[in-house]
Amino acid sequence: MTNAEAKQEAIKKAYGDLYEPNYHHINEDGLIHYISESNLVGLNIYGNKFHSNGSGSFVLKELWDIQNNNGWIRIEPDGSNLPADNILFKSYNEYQDKIAPNILDRDTIISRFKLKTCTHYKPIIPELKPIY
Repeated sequence: MTNAEAKQEAIKKAYGDLYEPNYHHINEDGLIHYISESNLVGLNIYGNKFHSNGSGSFVLKELWDIQNNNGWIRIEPDGSNLPADNILFKSYNEYQDKIAPNILDRDTIISRFKLKTCTHYKPIIPELKPIY
């Protein structure tokens, strides 16, 4: 499954049974652009399950950071987006729903991907020292 397909599956799962009757109002990032609520079936965009992005669109709270995937990079099935830089990473295995407790280097991420024990990675951003 490609990243685009996985993203759409996550959106459908988040909306559940309310996805199909409202799919034409939901964009590829799970956002509902402001429309009359009377056009929505079973969704209350002003309820506590939605966030407004401030520009007339609403998104389910659980999808709030979907464009960034909470900082995780899902590895494409062909491995085309494996890390090129040799920095440190956290890894995640969607088959076990588990974040690895250790920090890994680029080569280990690639090895684990080939063994199907790593499906996502997240670059570890080094902490910067204070300027003053």
